[in-house]
Amino acid sequence: MTCITDFREVLTGRLVHDDGTSANRDEAVFGDPQAFDIQRHPNPHLSYFGSYFGSYFGSYFGSYFGMGGFRAVLEHIGRAAGLHFPPRAGSSIVK
Repeated sequence: MTCITDFREVLTGRLVHDDGTSANRDEAVFGDPQAFDIQRHPNPHLSYFGSYFGSYFGSYFGSYFGMGGFRAVLEHIGRAAGLHFPPRAGSSIVK
């Protein structure tokens, strides 16, 4: 089985690298792709903690540490506001 992408043939068993960060520098979408603009619009081709139909260690690792960062921020805000958050239940995937 093969896949044709950008007029290149990708054979079965070959490794393919998806550089998601390069999507934010797409000259076909943005007038000045190298400039930093927090309100840049549109950004329909970017993902945040994306999903994938397969299963690979990197997605679980990224989700685990991404959620850890969110949890740390929420705990800090909660302490400042006098709130208490229950402990997060463990995952059967990330141990």
